[in-house]
Amino acid sequence: YFFIACKRLLNRSPDYGKIDYNIKKEKIYNCLNHSEKKHRTIIFNGLKSRKLLKHGFVSYLDKGVYLPRNIEERRAEDRSWRWTTLIPEVVSKTYFNVVTETHNEIVYDDYDLFITEKTCKALITQPFIVIGNYGTLRHVKKLGFETYPELFDESYDLIENPKDRLEFILDEIERLCNMDKNELEKIYKSVLWKIKHNRKIMVEFEEDEFASKIEDDKNNYAV
Repeated sequence: YFFIACKRLLNRSPDYGKIDYNIKKEKIYNCLNHSEKKHRTIIFNGLKSRKLLKHGFVSYLDKGVYLPRNIEERRAEDRSWRWTTLIPEVVSKTYFNVVTETHNEIVYDDYDLFITEKTCKALITQPFIVIGNYGTLRHVKKLGFETYPELFDESYDLIENPKDRLEFILDEIERLCNMDKNELEKIYKSVLWKIKHNRKIMVEFEEDEFASKIEDDKNNYAV
């Protein structure tokens, strides 16, 4: 459903999510959170205890943590609010997105994966590491999208124990925050072509009858 919604949005508004990648980076990463979830709290507390919050644009609205006042977080009251929370200024000033998906547990097969607009927005804008269901990256790659093993050890995607997976991801975020900035910049620039590729895949994403009906009916799921 969310891939199809993103596809239709890009077809209506081709400039959606277009970023100026030449802007000087102010932070290493961004991690934007709204609803409270156990795995999001573990990630936030982990970033805090490792003293990594200073390296990121981080929000957690249900915990009273907001972005700096000079960065306007756009909001909408209609059902498109999920897409209007993409903030180009945040993306352009960071190297990667820490995507905190709705669920973090193991699922039985790809049909049970819950991949939302959070991952879709990252796919079409910047490199990312995803806190989601076991096998999320594997499925995304099956769909033809590029991910970022040049930046991250993506073996985290297939760590079965959810807590171990979260710790591994925190280790990866910490490693990149401590990386030589010239080296990080070099790797970052070398993978930017993948964003253009991923936008193309999204624009051409094949419609599914059931998911298309959900989009057509404008059902709204709380995530």
